[in-house]
This record gives sequence, C-alpha cells and structure tokens, in this order.
Amino acid sequence: VNFVEHCLSLGAHCNYISCPVELRVKEHGSLTIECSYDKSYKNKDKYWCKGRRFWDCTILEDTRSSKNNHRISISDDKKKTYSVTMNDLTENDNGTYWCGIELFLKDKNCQMDIVVEKDLRINSNVEQATTNVSTVTVSSAHTTEIHNEIGTGIG
Repeated sequence: VNFVEHCLSLGAHCNYISCPVELRVKEHGSLTIECSYDKSYKNKDKYWCKGRRFWDCTILEDTRSSKNNHRISISDDKKKTYSVTMNDLTENDNGTYWCGIELFLKDKNCQMDIVVEKDLRINSNVEQATTNVSTVTVSSAHTTEIHNEIGTGIG
C-alpha cells in the first residue's frame, strides 16, 4: 500500500498530490492524466505546466481561466481529481510536466515525464503492419490503460 492509499484509508487530510511517474504514447496519439489530490484542495486552482524545474515551468492550462489551447484541456471534479487531456502529441511534447495546485506561498506539485514515440511501421513486399497507440488514460499514480488499434494490409 502506498502513502496516498494508506493516508486515505485512515480518513485523514494528507495534503498530497499524486500523478504517474512516466507516460509513453505514440506520435499523434492522445492521453489523459488524472492528478489526485487531498480533499482539502478541492476549491484551489489547479494547473498543468511543462519545464525541467517546477519553479520556472510554463503553465499550459489551468482551471481558473481557459488558455484556449486546442490540444490541451483541464477539468476538475472538485472532489479529489483533476484531469488533463493532451491531443495530437508530437515529439515536441516530450519532456517533464507538472500537476500543480496553487497555494499561498508554496504550491503543491507532482512531476512526470512524457515520452512521445514515433509510429512503429514494419514494411515488407508481402505485408505491411502498423501499430498505433491512440489513447492512454491514467487513472491512478501507477495504473495505465492503453487502447491499441492494429491494422494490417497487404501491400
């Protein structure tokens, strides 16, 4: 049992935020990250940012005001989870990201790395196979659900 599960089982206020450590997704795929937080933060603003260091990361989207980013959206259930969805990922999206909660003087944060991989394509004179990961959904700190679409054709 990890810290968050143990803390929640006690019904305590844990003052935590949790997220996955690393996610891998195929180029042009999409993913949804669920950042879990202690219920004491339910009315705080949440955000999603990118950068090697938290203190100088670039905020890409937040719950306070929409940045009108057509590839990234954020929503908060106001209970214990906020979700970030990124669409049409490219190699430019590789990097370190942060789930953040805005607090007076010291924001809470959780770091993760996203790796966008080129499509795997196998070509031959007889058969061509293509594998694409279209969606990755993360529902807890260490659980990843992957949906694959596999197509083959004679070519």
